[in-house]
Amino acid sequence: MMRRMAPVALAATLTACQGNAIKSNLFAAADHDRGERIEWSAPRAAPEATIQVADASEPPLVPVPSERRVAAAASPVPPASSDGQQGDVAEVGRKLADPTSNVWALFTEFDWNFMQGKATTKYRHAQEILFQPVLPLPLTENTKLITRPVVPFASVPLPDGNGGFDRKTGLGDIQLPLLFVPKGFSAGDFSVTFGTGPTFVFPSATSDSLGADRWEAGPALVGVFKNEQITAGALGQYWWSYAGGSPSTSHGSLLYFAFYNLPNAWQIGTNPTITYNDKSSSDNKWDVPIGITVAKTTKIGAVPVKFQLGAEYFVVNQEDYGSRFQIKLNIIPVIPALVKTPLL
Repeated sequence: MMRRMAPVALAATLTACQGNAIKSNLFAAADHDRGERIEWSAPRAAPEATIQVADASEPPLVPVPSERRVAAAASPVPPASSDGQQGDVAEVGRKLADPTSNVWALFTEFDWNFMQGKATTKYRHAQEILFQPVLPLPLTENTKLITRPVVPFASVPLPDGNGGFDRKTGLGDIQLPLLFVPKGFSAGDFSVTFGTGPTFVFPSATSDSLGADRWEAGPALVGVFKNEQITAGALGQYWWSYAGGSPSTSHGSLLYFAFYNLPNAWQIGTNPTITYNDKSSSDNKWDVPIGITVAKTTKIGAVPVKFQLGAEYFVVNQEDYGSRFQIKLNIIPVIPALVKTPLL
């Protein structure tokens, strides 16, 4: 979130420093269109809690093999076999690849950026941590509100104007997208889900160099297409400043993703974030990364946790100073849903 330097790209599952601001991106969680949710229950026959994938009121739009699901039941279910547990964990991993999901999770992302440009021929290293609690709230039987605040903490080396670099470390600007997601529909072998709503940026940065110092708002739009093997889609956001002084801001991001499900709860895919800053000079407006990500979902005790490791290369980048390569690690534990019944 830089104000006195050429734009810096710090793309995340979700974050980028671009133009005059570090913009945090979201990546997210699981399955609304099939009417499923992850629930916690404690079997009488076992001391540990187990995760249970239960049908909601409507049948799933895409058939799911029975060994990968546990039917809802009023009484506790018996302990599953190892194959059945592996199938349940794989289903959780598939849900966590879908940003229109109703699974509650705590996304934490660690980014390592290799930065270069006209300001320096030597690679400079920037780090960022993104904390992204994903909190889907059921509004009605067929509509939910996905709230996913993104809190970034960054450490970025910035040009000091005298040929040197000064590292700035602290909190960045917080994002808050609010996505209204209705029940999805089927399209051939795929299920399709769309959502839209407002998105906001709050001037929470602890340093002028890490934030735009503007109150910003704009639209957000998400679309997801998936079948038994593939989850793919995009999440776009755009913001304009409406308070905080001048100069004004105008920038956006587009997260595009595709994951292929492999045996034993593994996944392979991609989830880069394209960023654009309309207020930057012509050779510093865009960051366009491509990359590959490998993911594995497992259980730590009774808690499903997804681990993702990805690497990205910027085929279009900010020429003055910005990210050229990025490595990112996600650690995503599932948490119990605090709100399970519709609010309206």
